[in-house]
Amino acid sequence: DGKIHRACAVRCLAGGVPAALRIRGAESPMKYVLLADRDGSPVNEHVIEMVAEQVSITGRLTRLGDLHILRADPATYRRDSK
Repeated sequence: DGKIHRACAVRCLAGGVPAALRIRGAESPMKYVLLADRDGSPVNEHVIEMVAEQVSITGRLTRLGDLHILRADPATYRRDSK
């Protein structure tokens, strides 16, 4: 969670652990979704530079059993300005 764990998250992504996005909504509980490109392939190499930053991603949310997967083109991921 946050910048303090950034180094750990980068190592996990480099080692092949799937990328996940933490979603916080004002009116909803915190959730995690796995990130994939539009075809469902891993995006690890595309997100390493954004670890622990607030981002905006628009894509298609799919479900595989209990897993929620956000499929989007990594080129469209945007850092949120603070």
